[in-house]
Amino acid sequence: MQIEVNGDRLSCSEGMTIEDLLLKLEILPNAILVERNGGFVRRPEFSTTVLVEGDLLELIKFVGGG
Repeated sequence: MQIEVNGDRLSCSEGMTIEDLLLKLEILPNAILVERNGGFVRRPEFSTTVLVEGDLLELIKFVGGG
């Protein structure tokens, strides 16, 4: 199945969750915001939100500094 992540096409398995995707991309779930098809996904829902063909995701990383 094909989804789009930050403008790039990505193949992923049927039944993959947002949490699975983040693990595959080696991204810590507590350091990111996820927008899916125009709406934000709450962090507690990462493990239960199943990706579907054509999903558009934006992964927004927190950047610290001062």
